[in-house]
Amino acid sequence: MKKLHIIFGLITVAIFSSFIIVTSEIQNSVDSFFNKVKENTSSFENIVMIDHSRLAAEQGVKMPPSIVNIFSNPKVNSQLLSKDILVGLDLPYRVLVYAEPGKTTPTVAYADKDFIQKRYEISDQSLNTLSHDYKKAIKKLPSSSISKVSTDGVTKHYGIIDIKSAYNYEETIANLKKAILSQGDTRWFSDIDYQKEAMKYDIALPKSGLLLFGGPAPGGKAMNKFPKLGLDAFCQKVLVYEANDKSIHIAFNDIEAFANLHYGASAPPHKIINGRLTSTFTKAISK
Repeated sequence: MKKLHIIFGLITVAIFSSFIIVTSEIQNSVDSFFNKVKENTSSFENIVMIDHSRLAAEQGVKMPPSIVNIFSNPKVNSQLLSKDILVGLDLPYRVLVYAEPGKTTPTVAYADKDFIQKRYEISDQSLNTLSHDYKKAIKKLPSSSISKVSTDGVTKHYGIIDIKSAYNYEETIANLKKAILSQGDTRWFSDIDYQKEAMKYDIALPKSGLLLFGGPAPGGKAMNKFPKLGLDAFCQKVLVYEANDKSIHIAFNDIEAFANLHYGASAPPHKIINGRLTSTFTKAISK
């Protein structure tokens, strides 16, 4: 019996050691691919790099390796936003390098021009520049690793939650920031003033800006079996904009909708976070 315990213990250690080695190898591969993306995008305006899995690990949450690089071509932003202000939810550029659960090779994801065209019904020359910029970002990465965002079932403004604010533009942003930063598990990443950017190119846009933030622990749990959500649902992106009637609105991506788009299914954490975000934002911009 003692020998059996020893043998069982040795097998357990071997399996655990093998798991650690495999996990380390895929993390190294994801890091290597991500470093290539960073090198390829060095000429763009850097916004933020978010290492989803390591941030989650700091909070005691395990998920597959996942790192997103958010970078920008402000001129393309401005040109596309002038066609539909809601396209700000898919700007600036994002390239996600991650591993699907159980896989030993990285995947590289981004939303190409086909997705932008279908989600916003936009046809513009600037989409060719967007396509060229993304091709530059993934240059020298294996074609077998590339995973574009599907357009199956995507209709105009697919997966966008839009809420009207009771406050003016500046007050809406201030209220949102206060509400977001009051959440103890949330980190602020960046914000972008789209209208200010557009002025540099003599492009007239309504008041509009993007807020970038996230909760590493809840986000990590939501991405555990759905890591591609690290592209468009995490970190959270809230677009604040002035509509044609001068009312102020906020818009953000529906996590369940994107889980279904990427994986054909969603999970309870996606519904929970959707509800939490909608409640937090609604309270912040209501009187």
